[in-house]
Amino acid sequence: MDRATDREVMLNKYVFTIARVMLWAVMIAWCSYGLWTGWHRTGELLALRSSGKRVNAQVIGCEQMHANERVGFVHYAFNEGSRSIDSRLAVPISAYSTFHIGQAIPVTYLPQDPHIVRIGVVDSGTVARSAMVAFVFLIAGLIAFGLPLVAISSVVSTRRQSAALM
Repeated sequence: MDRATDREVMLNKYVFTIARVMLWAVMIAWCSYGLWTGWHRTGELLALRSSGKRVNAQVIGCEQMHANERVGFVHYAFNEGSRSIDSRLAVPISAYSTFHIGQAIPVTYLPQDPHIVRIGVVDSGTVARSAMVAFVFLIAGLIAFGLPLVAISSVVSTRRQSAALM
């Protein structure tokens, strides 16, 4: 082999190594994030399902939406004992006009930590959907980053075998 070919081989090895390291890092980060958020959300939903209290919150404000925004925020509040708990809800532009000040919104909150709130009823179906979303997120990451890793490993393996035969 001449020097130009040696340089190309070394450069290709370097590029493939960097690509593999980057894909591994992104896949690990993706899966870690997915597992953490999925575990956290599903845990909150399990707590809300078993110990949650249902009340009607009241819309206390709607943030002004600008022309190019796709989501607006609706502020709501409810009482937990002598405390007033307020939060906001992200609402898509298609449903934003249906909210108005004074409107009742059913919420489920955790009495031990009233800032853990979900709109509507939290039941077994809600918990199952959350767990399913986390699972799909994990599988999507494994496929999206794992398939390129397999392809790169296959190319590197083929090149090693070709180099060994020469």
